[in-house]
Amino acid sequence: MTYVLQTRCGQEEKFCQRLKQSGLNAFVPMKNLFIRRKGKWTLQTAPIFGGYIFLNAEMNSDIRRQICQTEGVRFIGNGVPTAISQTESAYIDFLYNGGQPLPPSKVRVDENGRVQLVSGILANYEDSGIIFHLRQRRAFVSIPIMGKMRTVSFGLVIVK
Repeated sequence: MTYVLQTRCGQEEKFCQRLKQSGLNAFVPMKNLFIRRKGKWTLQTAPIFGGYIFLNAEMNSDIRRQICQTEGVRFIGNGVPTAISQTESAYIDFLYNGGQPLPPSKVRVDENGRVQLVSGILANYEDSGIIFHLRQRRAFVSIPIMGKMRTVSFGLVIVK
């Protein structure tokens, strides 16, 4: 079963490592995206779901206690461990990409300004209403997690 844990944004990897050191199978799906700083585009790695860690476990009182005793981590919602659906779990595993950050998707912009997907993760969302922010080199999609739609961003590379 897969569970969603909440933590501080920007601290996902740190707290994920703490859980792993406790012997738990915790993970954070990551993505590569371009960030513009001081006029230069740099490729950086960031969590796909900021503030969240995922845990694969057969929940029992020992595991629950371990998580509750880990500073900076809590179960999402009312603090009661609730597994996500098998469909959502399979999708999170797909986004985890075997522990490798998802690379930016490649897109082409035609002469009319229409965006065409060339390759990458966004091909899975072609019919889902992708919102492109070409200037930011990002695309936004909605993904259902724990019964709620959550908007996530993915990196873009614009090719000729």
